[in-house]
Amino acid sequence: MADSEAPERRNFYIDSHNTDLQYAGRCFIILTYRNSIGLSTNFKNPVATAKYYDAKNEMRQYMTNFYAQINLLPQKLNFKTNISYNFQDINGSVFTPTYYVSDSQQSNTTNLNKSNSQYSSYIWDNTLTYKDSYGKHNFGAMLGASMRQETYKNLWGNATGVPEGSDAYHYLSQGNATGITLGDGGTRYRGLSYFARLNYDFDSKYYLMFTMRADGSSKYQDQWGYFPSVGASWVISEEPWMKDVKAIDYLKLRASWGKLGNDHVAASDGFASIATGNGVSGVFGNTTIAGFQNTTYFSWLQWEVVDEINVGFNLSTLQNRLNIDADYFHRMTKHAVISPRLSFDNKTLAGNYGKILNQGFDFSATWNDRIGKDFKYHVGTNLSVLNNKVKDLGGASIIKGGKTVNIVGKEMNSFYGYKVVGIYQTVEECQNDPIAVANGLEPGDFKYEDVDHNGVIDGADKQVLGSYLPNFTYGINLGFNWKNLDFELTTYGQSGAQMFNRKRALRYAQSDFNFDKDLYENRWTGPGSTNSYPSAKALIKGWNVSDQRTNSFFVEDADYFRIQNVTVGYSFKNLKLGSYTLPSIRLSMTADRPLTLFGANAFTPELSDPEGWDTEVYPLTGTYTFGIQIQF
Repeated sequence: MADSEAPERRNFYIDSHNTDLQYAGRCFIILTYRNSIGLSTNFKNPVATAKYYDAKNEMRQYMTNFYAQINLLPQKLNFKTNISYNFQDINGSVFTPTYYVSDSQQSNTTNLNKSNSQYSSYIWDNTLTYKDSYGKHNFGAMLGASMRQETYKNLWGNATGVPEGSDAYHYLSQGNATGITLGDGGTRYRGLSYFARLNYDFDSKYYLMFTMRADGSSKYQDQWGYFPSVGASWVISEEPWMKDVKAIDYLKLRASWGKLGNDHVAASDGFASIATGNGVSGVFGNTTIAGFQNTTYFSWLQWEVVDEINVGFNLSTLQNRLNIDADYFHRMTKHAVISPRLSFDNKTLAGNYGKILNQGFDFSATWNDRIGKDFKYHVGTNLSVLNNKVKDLGGASIIKGGKTVNIVGKEMNSFYGYKVVGIYQTVEECQNDPIAVANGLEPGDFKYEDVDHNGVIDGADKQVLGSYLPNFTYGINLGFNWKNLDFELTTYGQSGAQMFNRKRALRYAQSDFNFDKDLYENRWTGPGSTNSYPSAKALIKGWNVSDQRTNSFFVEDADYFRIQNVTVGYSFKNLKLGSYTLPSIRLSMTADRPLTLFGANAFTPELSDPEGWDTEVYPLTGTYTFGIQIQF
């Protein structure tokens, strides 16, 4: 039926189990006419998908913890062993029947996929601790060892032609014998650590602590790392000459230096391949001799080491109503694991290429007070300032990864591309611009900054456009209690981060992808309409957007402010129930993440991609809870 012949509304739904729509065992699902709602190769009918996509997961999880403690010398020498074990078993099944929604959304055969995934982990810690004192001298020591293991196994199978109609038929053996595929895989990670600690204090004023760790990891070829640390603090408020300083209730200065190993990265990996064909063959005389190209890449990783200096203080003043904690930190990550692209290949391979500096300040303050007899309140804030820089890349000045780059002197995982300085407005402007002429540009296309002023836009004109790492994070919390009423509010925010709006950029791959509202309303429509937004046509041209041509238009601020939690509660105390007095009933209303404010043209600026690519990430949901707590 042509669109002109279709009724004005055809959003009807016909149940797939309607016997009138079954033909030769094929079950049809009909949800509207394709062109009437813009269905295409890239946009499927979500209601239909929900109807025919039958997915089930069954999960069993066991978490156990056991410990034993022996006091070898009362109040002095203690031995403790602790083991925790976690096991998960997940059976998954996905069945897709035959269906027809449109020419681009259909299947004439059934498909069944089954999988079993098992994850297990254990940690076994053993510690021997000793403490003693002689007069004003206090000593402590600890020796320990820790073993850990994580294991993951996966087994899956896929079959076509499995009968429909009942879950009883959903077995791989019921499918076509030639259409069954199987696979399995797994990983295992082991770690072993030995550690020791010595601590001393004199008169609860002067503190010293030394630690030493030896950590082993199966993720690395160079498996062992050794990490010392030392810390000292001085409780100034305990000095006799501070007793008359009434404004200061407690003041401690502290400083520390240490090394810490990090193995929370992918394990050493690699791959090998053999290429054949004309590209690797040779001609001798008039005869072509087949050739082979053996490509082998394997990483050799060692421990990523964080070398940190920390200096700070703790202060309580005004009769302990105001508490302040402040820290300066300088963290140099050596042997940082970075995964650059391989030459002549799109694959990446991890290596210890980097030296990354993170330095900044952490600050927190809390005020607690009361007004009158019944009203108590508190207000707090925490701030963090971070300066991130790549200091070294193993002699290289730039390493290109999968989506971002690392450049010496710039932030880690930076967006790298062309800076948009305007929009071509008229045909005459394009004809008079050598760059526009050379690239066949037209009005509505982006105009890029020619950094080296040579009349050509090429790799030399690319520049850093930002990074997903925030420079500043903050939080505010406040609360009060008034008689039986209580209130708590916590907030969180960040600024200085950028994100790459890839969902907006996807139109270059498929011209029927949707516009977001901001882009649709502000797109270039003619000379003078805008000098910031491209035309609709421009977004399907490689000059303006592609994964290989990142530009500043698609890099947006990832700043946001969120109300993290709001709780209001009221308590009824000493309720008389006949002869029995109920101590307390508390009613509460809680809102988790009820409001997030941000400017990016996205569903959320909090992305699952650590490099900051927005690929239509679903935002965190708000949760509203009513609670009742009864105390007997």
